[in-house]
Amino acid sequence: MFKNAARPKAYLIIWLMLHKKLPTTDRLTKWGMVVSKRCVMCQNEEETIEHLVINCHFAIRLWSRLLKWVHQLDMLPTNWEQFMHWSIQHAKGKTISAHIFKIIMAECVYEIWIERNNRIFVQKSRTVESVAKEIAYVSIIRSQPSILDEYTF
Repeated sequence: MFKNAARPKAYLIIWLMLHKKLPTTDRLTKWGMVVSKRCVMCQNEEETIEHLVINCHFAIRLWSRLLKWVHQLDMLPTNWEQFMHWSIQHAKGKTISAHIFKIIMAECVYEIWIERNNRIFVQKSRTVESVAKEIAYVSIIRSQPSILDEYTF
């Protein structure tokens, strides 16, 4: 994920995610905090980093929408090891595809985290489509000019 043109705050969140340091409810309860363990995004399972970024229904739909946009319609990872391998596979190299994937990955993880926090602390939520459009706009703006010709949302 090095040499990523994503926003610095997105880059920070993805660094925390990759090092499993995001304060998800499973980690907060280990620290002794009393919080609901349910994922605020889908209300189906316990919130962990893996669930929030990979297995949550909101995340799955968001990843699918973004990957369709960049014409990378492969199977989405279903566990942490697959996610790491999938990320490395798509982010390596200096191709336009790798460049845009790195931005989208960082921005997607960041927006999932922001959406989660907004639902908890502000009681506001957005649709998958509106989050996907925001990620697309930010990704295009932060990309190299040559990439603008390749992708439209």
